[in-house]
Amino acid sequence: MKVVQALLLKHGIAERLQSVVATAKPFRVLGLDINTNTTGYVVLNERGRLTDAGHVSTKHLSSESQILDIGVDIASTLQRLHSASGTLPWVVGIEDFLKTYAGGRFHTKGLFQLAQLNGLVSYSCYTTFKSRPQHVHPTTARALFRLAKPKDAATKPKKYAIKHIVLAFALAMEPTLIEPEAPSSFKYDVADAYVIALFTYWRHIADLALAADAPWTESVTAATTLALAKPLARKAAATPELDLQAHVASLLRAHVEQHIKDTLPPRALEP
Repeated sequence: MKVVQALLLKHGIAERLQSVVATAKPFRVLGLDINTNTTGYVVLNERGRLTDAGHVSTKHLSSESQILDIGVDIASTLQRLHSASGTLPWVVGIEDFLKTYAGGRFHTKGLFQLAQLNGLVSYSCYTTFKSRPQHVHPTTARALFRLAKPKDAATKPKKYAIKHIVLAFALAMEPTLIEPEAPSSFKYDVADAYVIALFTYWRHIADLALAADAPWTESVTAATTLALAKPLARKAAATPELDLQAHVASLLRAHVEQHIKDTLPPRALEP
């Protein structure tokens, strides 16, 4: 809605986000790209900058009979990352492996194995970092940074595949993200984890900016409710069970995230 966008600009959304980033207390963001062969991980600080990255190789374990062992190996790395951070709070983002299922497109046994591992690692994150993991579909995360393959990708060289575009973006943002001698397959896993971590970081910044008890949030919420009084009244009449306060909060959240997307520097870098 243009009305909400205008209100956010009037209330200084850009300055609000800058203030939140500048004054945020130390915390860590973990991004994970979970796989039965290799799991990439990336840790960012409260400024969204890299503090750690790497991969956990579990190719030596059988995904058919050793899912628990794979989970234990990944959990060991999670424990190490947590120990290195002391008492800092964590925000965790995990790449969601599937939005919908289409028969014939996926290997069913592999999907079940990945689902089992995802559940194990999610639980390990919850108990290790005392933070409920956010599961983010890679398409959603890439969209924030405008990462997409060209519409005519089928006629372009392989370097225009989405994995190459994501890798180029990640290295442009953090040149030391991946060791040059790392195998190419590991590079893509770490790059995917980086995009998940950075998306999770900005989502958390939006949470902080819209903290319910913050005067800025109270002010912009009141202004939005007043500006949308008529359409909100119609919506409430049509849907009596609607929680108007939650609805306005959801509207603001969506527009803050859109503002972040619109004002971040161009990210669709060519490899």
